Amino acid sequence: MRGEQRERPVETMEPNGDGTSSAGELRWLLVDAGIDVGEMVSHGDDLVVRYTSGATSLDEHNRELVEVTSQFVSHVQNDGGGARLVAEVNDRFDDVETQYHVTAEWANAYLNEEMSSMEIVNTVARTERTR
Repeated sequence: MRGEQRERPVETMEPNGDGTSSAGELRWLLVDAGIDVGEMVSHGDDLVVRYTSGATSLDEHNRELVEVTSQFVSHVQNDGGGARLVAEVNDRFDDVETQYHVTAEWANAYLNEEMSSMEIVNTVARTERTR
């Protein structure tokens, strides 16, 4: 079923301050945070962001993962949609293409203080795999 759903492009939209986050505003926030977003799409309940990593070390890659996670948490906190944000990373420092994701459930657990910042980051990092 999931594979049959179409991807719909998400266009960048500057936040308008209405208190509700859209997928386009999330894309704007990611770009504003220094993430080199090549494409963002909606795929079923998922948002998929495809970006080129500027990392030259594992520490820098981890900082990007934290930034992407943080921006999705902010999106969820502002009533943004999407069950999860899937990050597809290209041109990593060691030329490996990877993918990881963060779920709205984890974001809400963090926002409700049921997960610490370290727990949510480690949970997201454990989803990473080579694609």
